[in-house]
Amino acid sequence: MNALIQRNTTYMGLSFFKVVILFALLCFSSLSSASYKVKVVYMNPSDRFIQINAETELRDYLLRIRAWMAEEMARLGYGSKTFNYETEADGVTPKINFVDVTENAAWFQSTDYLTQWFRILDALDYAGFPAWQEGEVLLVVANTQSQNLDGSWRGSFVGGTEWNFSGVGIVTGEYLARFPSARLTDNTPYNGLILDWLGDVRLIQDTSFPWFEGTTVSSISSSAQGAALHELLHAMGAAAHDMRNDSNFRGNAMGNGLRGIRGSLYPNLYPSNDTFLSKAQAMQLNVSPFLNNRTSILSNPPLVNITSPDTITPSRGLCPISFSATDDNGLAGALLLRDGDVVAEMPLTGVAVNTTLRANDYVPGQNHSWSVLVFDIEGNQTLHPEVSLRCAPGYNRAAQPFVTVSKRSLRVGESVVLSAQQSLDPDGNNSNMTVRWDKNSDGVYETSASRTKTYTTSYSVPGVYRITARLTDERGDRSMSAPIGVRVR
Repeated sequence: MNALIQRNTTYMGLSFFKVVILFALLCFSSLSSASYKVKVVYMNPSDRFIQINAETELRDYLLRIRAWMAEEMARLGYGSKTFNYETEADGVTPKINFVDVTENAAWFQSTDYLTQWFRILDALDYAGFPAWQEGEVLLVVANTQSQNLDGSWRGSFVGGTEWNFSGVGIVTGEYLARFPSARLTDNTPYNGLILDWLGDVRLIQDTSFPWFEGTTVSSISSSAQGAALHELLHAMGAAAHDMRNDSNFRGNAMGNGLRGIRGSLYPNLYPSNDTFLSKAQAMQLNVSPFLNNRTSILSNPPLVNITSPDTITPSRGLCPISFSATDDNGLAGALLLRDGDVVAEMPLTGVAVNTTLRANDYVPGQNHSWSVLVFDIEGNQTLHPEVSLRCAPGYNRAAQPFVTVSKRSLRVGESVVLSAQQSLDPDGNNSNMTVRWDKNSDGVYETSASRTKTYTTSYSVPGVYRITARLTDERGDRSMSAPIGVRVR
């Protein structure tokens, strides 16, 4: 598993998600809202000036990622759904709320993550911008960071979570400094540069920003913009990370692929970079009130119960986790989480199910923390508390798919390379593993089984398509990849 997402320091995972939900349940009561929207807030401490062009850059960024989301939802078959935002009086221009707080910047710069989080929220609440208002997601830029003499940052912060149809995503000012679109295409090495809009200390390679954010102005800007998007998705209810088909700068917005957003926006300039929604997150967002212009939620959240025994017998190379779920208004989908990450998903229908989600990524004989997240047609979500279960040893494991496509936006007749070369057969020989490709995720595989892990193809009709691969190991056990959405123009 790619370990670049640091759940305890850099990006929030389920453990923090639960802490904040508990705090919110104890300390806040939700308020009804006329519409579901994103509200942008720039928080400025008493000893700071607002960054130059902050309003323009935040507006541009919001519209940029809004368009990205619409396209990603469309590519996965859900139409061009995206979020609404708070506007100025004209009903079109994104409103940026500038909030002056009484505390100075140093007060927010605790070395304890949760202390920073709650100090920012407390300051906003006191200034009249409380979190956890039903129907509002706050995208917050907290201008609370300071630059050290070695080029590093004090008080750098990024995080996000959701509660009861409200949420908060926070980044600090050095992220906003990397939001301008021009910086996404600036390939100048950042080592030795001075961000004069933030300080007079030169940036130092791998000190000012982590090594995995790259070496150029473009790469660190892409990382910053992807990180803010990642936290906004958390705030909209995408609680879990997803590491499938994911690598640094190329993969899921809810994984390390978040840093590749420049490749989504400028595919011709950065063809090896890309950031996309996974099927799991798109399923959740498809029923979210933030993408469906709802004004109220009528139903209670689903009831979920994991019914698997403590030790599970694998079947055909997969570890099956059984669960039951009910919802009066109608079920929409379920995600299987292993150690906090999505490993499988499935759509649901009806008001009651007894079914099974199957994982291809597990360690035989080792206890994992498993959970099932179920959501209904109105976007209500229930995350079953984690349970410690193990998949029995002594059984073959199916292949673990890892699929990439050479480009996700192409013209009619243009060649695209589908690859399963990074897939793994954990109990066999990778070279004996065969792959079949489904070019539109309709369950019909257009190719015969082949040990060649790449396939070059094209599309003759414009539209959106979902690409999946089915892998068969040398013992005959099968697994299917998560789909990747493409657009043919």
